[in-house]
Amino acid sequence: SHLGMICQRESIEADDDALAAIARAAEGSVRDALSLLDQAAAMTADKLTNDMVADMLGRPGRRESQTVLTAALAGDAPNALAAFATAYSRGAEPEMLVGDLLDLIHLASMQAAGGSDEALIESEREMITGLAASGIARLGRAWQLLLKGHGELGQAPNPAAACEMLIIRLAHAAQMPTPGELMQKLPTASNTPPAAAPPATMTPAENSAALRSTNTAASSASQTTAGNSDPAPRQAGISGNTSGSISGNPVAAP
Repeated sequence: SHLGMICQRESIEADDDALAAIARAAEGSVRDALSLLDQAAAMTADKLTNDMVADMLGRPGRRESQTVLTAALAGDAPNALAAFATAYSRGAEPEMLVGDLLDLIHLASMQAAGGSDEALIESEREMITGLAASGIARLGRAWQLLLKGHGELGQAPNPAAACEMLIIRLAHAAQMPTPGELMQKLPTASNTPPAAAPPATMTPAENSAALRSTNTAASSASQTTAGNSDPAPRQAGISGNTSGSISGNPVAAP
């Protein structure tokens, strides 16, 4: 790297992690990177380390940020909070910590999506590979939570407390299933009984034919009932004789 060549020329011994931290803090500005390198070199006559640069910048070391994020993505809120407390006690600013977590998630998501990691130093490549194993779905959800929380830190009366609450939310969300995991728990087509067939519907012509058949059957049943009924009883003659006779004696002509 450009900073590495300068260190060789100026006989400054520095870790790759320390130079990477300076480059990130400079955000692409060569002038800012050289200024930060001068400040860091002036702080010590020994080897320039990542921890020394982190203390100078007031931001957590990469390993500290990784410890916070790895624990949070595993749903381990106690260890994530303990790692944050360690970084904060060393002077790391909460807003810078969250910014570093966002940077790690971005790099891990890029690797999980098949992006190139050539720009990473060897120690960071191993770190990012471990985070990428969480999967794009979980990394994307963590990104949304941290991005929203990063904007809230500037409005919080106590940024450290706000950062702790953000870490707790992140760890809690990590325990929730992703949409893909929920889909896998739904019953499959082979386990679902077939739906009942809907009742058959008839065309208007079929309805008319069925109605005529019903009327014909009803008419036939009515006629059959009428033919089988008994006739009205006849009135019997008086004493069994024909009309014109009383008590068996013929009626005399007048």
